[in-house]
Amino acid sequence: MSFLQLQQKNLVGDKKEKYAYMASSQWNAQKKRSEQKRFYIGRLDADGTHIIISKRFAGNEKILVSINDIEDAVKDKFGFEPWLRNTCLELSKNTATHQDKISHVHIVGDCHALIALSDDIGLSETLVTTFGTTEGNALLGLAMHQVATGHALYRAQDWLEQRSLPADMKSRMTGTGKVYDFMDQIGSDITRRELFLKSWIQLHGDMETLVFDTTSISTYSPHLELAEWGYNRDNERLEQINFSLAVQEKNSVPVYYRVIPGSIPDVKTLENSVEFMEDLGMKIHAISLDRGFYSATNVRDILQRHVRVIIGVPWTSLQAQNVLKNNKHKLDTPKRSVHYHGIMLRHIIVPWTVNMGNNQPSKIIHAHLFLDQNKRSVLVSHFEKTVFTIIEHAEQEIFKTVSEAKSWIGEHGGKYKKCLTVKQTCKDNFRVTRQPNKVATLTRRMGYFIILTSGIETEAKDPVTVLENYRARDKVEKLYDCLKNEDGQHRIRTGNENSAHGRFFLNFIALIIRSELDKRMRKSTLRSRMTTARLLDELGKIKSVTTTSGKNILLEVTKKQRKLISSLDIKKIT
Repeated sequence: MSFLQLQQKNLVGDKKEKYAYMASSQWNAQKKRSEQKRFYIGRLDADGTHIIISKRFAGNEKILVSINDIEDAVKDKFGFEPWLRNTCLELSKNTATHQDKISHVHIVGDCHALIALSDDIGLSETLVTTFGTTEGNALLGLAMHQVATGHALYRAQDWLEQRSLPADMKSRMTGTGKVYDFMDQIGSDITRRELFLKSWIQLHGDMETLVFDTTSISTYSPHLELAEWGYNRDNERLEQINFSLAVQEKNSVPVYYRVIPGSIPDVKTLENSVEFMEDLGMKIHAISLDRGFYSATNVRDILQRHVRVIIGVPWTSLQAQNVLKNNKHKLDTPKRSVHYHGIMLRHIIVPWTVNMGNNQPSKIIHAHLFLDQNKRSVLVSHFEKTVFTIIEHAEQEIFKTVSEAKSWIGEHGGKYKKCLTVKQTCKDNFRVTRQPNKVATLTRRMGYFIILTSGIETEAKDPVTVLENYRARDKVEKLYDCLKNEDGQHRIRTGNENSAHGRFFLNFIALIIRSELDKRMRKSTLRSRMTTARLLDELGKIKSVTTTSGKNILLEVTKKQRKLISSLDIKKIT
């Protein structure tokens, strides 16, 4: 609830002034109590019937708004500020002189492109429908700021104010002092976040092939319940939160996300994630998964749902080891060669048995055994070269006892120490040498990999189609890379649980925009010529001016900028 508050202040002498504020109560989760928040509107005029609006909204003009109108409008906590901006703009037009003078210069190009992309894919409409005009547009504005700059949220207000955007995107909730409260509010609103996901999934229809993957986001905060020690994909010695993302393979659109405690491995999250997606209305026909999600139970559960599966298999699987052992020799002939995007591979299909449990008969699906000869040659050569380098370093040392030599191996051998052993050279000296059989054992699987497929025979057997579907997960990995390195989200810098959930939701919105932008850049070959940052920097040079009479004039657009807009297949700037 919000209301108009008048506060009288004594000035110099006997002069007194009344100042107007919008006051509202807000729950402080940390202090567990309600607090009053307010911001300055203006001061009461001499008659006490109008409020002289502050320069923050009125600029250098003297704009008076009826106190009755403000009392009615101020009841809308989030809609009041946009209403006041629009009111000031309308009154400014009516009071301006006939001579047009420049009042504001705004950046147009980059935000125009991001809004146009969001409109085209239905993101803008879905946000507004779910969260309302003010909050929906505020979320979109913050997501665009993240995509364009990767800067912290407290810097969003300045970026938004510099651009020609709807008033809702510059509302009070995106301000430096309020944006984190806004994230807290979004994070605590589970109902509307789920409603957004459900609407977004319905908008994109059936998922012909869904790509699902997980990354870890590190945090310094000891107060987040979700932050736990686990397998850190960035090799950081920090607690982490796992962030899972589902992407529609055909259109590269992120359609679902999930935040999971950092200690839970990928293999344990799949069943619940599929349950949640189906509960939201998602119809999954096929799912492509990294080998980190492989387990016999996961494959069985997916098949029981009558969903086609494309999944990599780790060498920890005993069945995978037997497949390689029994069929490795069959890849020695060029008859098994496959050409895939300039890479020569060897390929063979062998049966893979899936135990369906509950006294049901086992199911046979396809196991695709691949060999990348070039990769194998590079990996084996590097491995053996490293072993010889370690031995050369060891030869510079003098070892008087076996324990001295073994201690040196433990300190310098690293992951290659299994390939090293100690031999006595003479009565009092020992040396470090390699074990060829161990080297052969540790390199025997290099360059080989297995992918399991089920479903339509032509798709499940064609090696090129299998590789295309499996490596579609690269799209998710590239989005994760953009999220961490370009959008600046490699850390969660908050100790508030609700705020963290709000930030992850904002990350999801930003990834939707980023994915669509990247897709259009690749389609038009822009990606091969420039980065996303360079594209947005160039479009950011397009500006417009607003005169004191309220007229908006677009400044000249260069030929290069017009080509960029055309390449993105978005509407022209007017």
